[in-house]
Amino acid sequence: MKEALSPEIHDIGVAGGKGRTSTTAPIDIREKGGALGHSPRKVDDHVHASKMSAKVNSALVQDGYQIYHHAFFFIPDGKWAVVPQGMRGSYARRYHRLSDGVQSFVEEPHSDICSYRK
Repeated sequence: MKEALSPEIHDIGVAGGKGRTSTTAPIDIREKGGALGHSPRKVDDHVHASKMSAKVNSALVQDGYQIYHHAFFFIPDGKWAVVPQGMRGSYARRYHRLSDGVQSFVEEPHSDICSYRK
């Protein structure tokens, strides 16, 4: 998605990705945030949200799913979504965190969790 969606054409920035590419999220956010017209402060806020979400998901999610994918989506009005994905055996689970209403990155951090397995 990061390569298919361009901030200049689609008004959406996509950062991160699968495996080691997930660690490029802060660089991607800085690059694409400028293209979307975000202030340096807003870009810093997005980088912080991405990093905190990644830390919470890798250190605090205690459900046995190994996180291997971290995607950060953001739009011109400043809203964002983080969609990390984890695997356990042959089952995948996505954790969705939306900027709307985020008051804490550690208390009830996810807006939704999607999985075929409960």
